[in-house]
Amino acid sequence: MKKKPKHLGPIERVFEISPLYLARVIFVAALSFVCFLGMLLGFYMREQIGYFILSSAFLIVYLLTMLGWFFLKRQRLEIREKGLSYRRRKILWEEIVGIDDVEGKSFLIKASDDADIQISDVVSDWNGVRKIVTEKTGF
Repeated sequence: MKKKPKHLGPIERVFEISPLYLARVIFVAALSFVCFLGMLLGFYMREQIGYFILSSAFLIVYLLTMLGWFFLKRQRLEIREKGLSYRRRKILWEEIVGIDDVEGKSFLIKASDDADIQISDVVSDWNGVRKIVTEKTGF
């Protein structure tokens, strides 16, 4: 049996990924790409297989970092009129049954249908998100 899609209404506020995490990803990507080019240049000049292997390793690190960045950019939290959506989950304000702290840098929004959402510090201003959820639900 198909679930009826939840219509959460218009967007009130959007929380993207934290600039701290974005800066880390950009730094690792830039550094691995520069090292890849350096090792490729070393292979071109000295023609030793070790430089080629190192450049391949840096290329793999670079590609995995870009893939991680792609998936990190998808972690967008939307506060809407009737609820919130995070990743692929949608929860109405009426479905939220509680909020619990987890590990100090995140919190868990518990829903009545066991579709819990854990909001971590990857989301920018996650304390603001908690405040908004608390105001809307009363928890």
